[in-house]
Amino acid sequence: MNDLPAEVFYGIFRFLSRSEISTFSLVCKKWNSLVVKVYRKVLVIDGYKVRLAKLNLASDNRSQYFRNGHLVRKLIFKSERGGAMENYRGSSTEIHQRPLSFSRSEFLLLLEYLPNIEEINLTKSGNFTYYISFLLYANLQHIKKITALPFETYYGGYHEYFSTCFRFCGTLTSLCFQYTEAMNDYYYRSMDILDILSQFKNLKQLVFINRYRSELIMFQVQKLCPQLTELTFTSDVSSSEMVVQGSLDQRIEPTTVKLNKSLRHLNISLPSLSFTYTSYLASYLEDRLHTVNIEVTSNGLYDWLENVGMDVALKLMKKLGQSNNVCIFFLKSHDTQRAGLTSEMKMTRWFQLVNAFRGNKNALCTVKFCGTRSSQDYFTYNVLENQIILSYGLEYIDYHGREDGDHIYRFYRSLSEFALPIRSISIIGPEIIDRLELNLGRTADGFVMKFLRYAFINCINLQYLQVTDYLQIRACRNQRNNELKGIRNNLKAVHFPTSAPINNLIKVISTYLPDIEVLVLGSRNIFDLKLDLTVFTSLKRCYFIIQQAHSYRGSVTIRFNYTDGKKQRYYYDGTVQQILVRKDIQGDISNPRQIFIFDCEKDIKFTVCFGSEQSILEFDVDKLQGICYRIPTYLI
Repeated sequence: MNDLPAEVFYGIFRFLSRSEISTFSLVCKKWNSLVVKVYRKVLVIDGYKVRLAKLNLASDNRSQYFRNGHLVRKLIFKSERGGAMENYRGSSTEIHQRPLSFSRSEFLLLLEYLPNIEEINLTKSGNFTYYISFLLYANLQHIKKITALPFETYYGGYHEYFSTCFRFCGTLTSLCFQYTEAMNDYYYRSMDILDILSQFKNLKQLVFINRYRSELIMFQVQKLCPQLTELTFTSDVSSSEMVVQGSLDQRIEPTTVKLNKSLRHLNISLPSLSFTYTSYLASYLEDRLHTVNIEVTSNGLYDWLENVGMDVALKLMKKLGQSNNVCIFFLKSHDTQRAGLTSEMKMTRWFQLVNAFRGNKNALCTVKFCGTRSSQDYFTYNVLENQIILSYGLEYIDYHGREDGDHIYRFYRSLSEFALPIRSISIIGPEIIDRLELNLGRTADGFVMKFLRYAFINCINLQYLQVTDYLQIRACRNQRNNELKGIRNNLKAVHFPTSAPINNLIKVISTYLPDIEVLVLGSRNIFDLKLDLTVFTSLKRCYFIIQQAHSYRGSVTIRFNYTDGKKQRYYYDGTVQQILVRKDIQGDISNPRQIFIFDCEKDIKFTVCFGSEQSILEFDVDKLQGICYRIPTYLI
């Protein structure tokens, strides 16, 4: 072991906790020296260590106490009350006790013993504004990042933060910048606030939040800092069409400044995407970007399509699909009535966008249908996992098929069948869906049934299906393929995490998935249940999970009626996790809390399990957890 190079040990440390690394250091001197070089790189000063550090800073022994200070690269101040001392939008938050803090002289002396600090995080110190003013007087020759609180939580102290950052503009590689009317009037050494950004010569990461000028667009910001590798541009104001159009026209000129050659990660958050901005993005983005994230916060996907037109939208989606790691997200906080738009046409447009986004990829897709009042639509792709994840935000159109003038039907009992795309327009459809997740909230069971029928009939390559947290259906292990190469629906295992299903749901599943081999049943919130398992003609294994609240554990009776006419009964007393056999089927059991009756074949491998709520949600038949009891048929 001693002959191993240090790089091997550093690789091991990545998978160990701080306590494990501390134990590792006690083995021998060599291992201790290796641990010190890694373990001491991050110093976390919480309430207890503030007291300890203050005592040692005031003693003659401080040089010995901070003897490894030169190894520290990241300093984190952490208080149990976090940002309790910070101002919120200018009003002071009420607290009972101020977090223990360093004085200015103690703070600066502490930093003298940490001469190689590259990053300081004050966000959880509870003394952000207090400490940030001290940094103006610190001698930090290697500082690269001063982590800022979210802008909403130090609304009144941003000038101090930016002044401190400018103090170290020669070494900082990361910066959060908020552009407001107040900042626009702020001058430093007679320089305009935007021009000051160009003084950060080593800036690699920039978070720029525009809350002031509509004529300021992302592309102008990245020219101020040509060395950036990562830019996050967030704007609360819609961009001026004239400015964007002028930039778009200049793209034709050879002298136009294109996307920075160093830029690899681009994140954009805007209230809306206009026609010209969409066109600009489609022509501006380049394939060499590793990451592209676009978030539209106040304009829904279909509002965007109506504003920019399908042709322009498809150009952008096709361009985005060429990136290795990409996401475009639309959030609409309210439903908009669209006269004459059917759910079939809405689904058709959606699949057209998906097709452009997929490009020539042969990957199947994970699709999430979300039935919340805030409609969320997003398209993501990760090249390393070769996985496309899509979210379809349901609206009233999807529930009812069509809106009738100004009247929207709101009765869930009259929900329509979910629509298929018009194939004469959309060349793809549900066959590209590999994984389907339904997060429908409190929608009526009838709508869930229709969605399941839709999935079983049309999603021919489906390998996994989940309905919120009460139904999971998946293919057999080792048969899942993430490429579209003619695989067919081979769903074999059904899991009801919270409770056994209603009879109608069992009927739907057995009708469309007759070859189910594994069935997992929960028992929460069920008092009596009779379930016919003979409808699953290929069923091989069944797991029944006893779920009971910690506050009350009642007795449970489980009865089996076999197709050959024989019967068997088991009893659980609700306290000890053990199943007791009752051969006498006519015997009396005093008032069991729950009674479960199963009609099934005798050769099914039936297992009773015990587990917590979380363990049941994550229940894996290949990795059984907790206590399990196999029902023996030889006792009959």
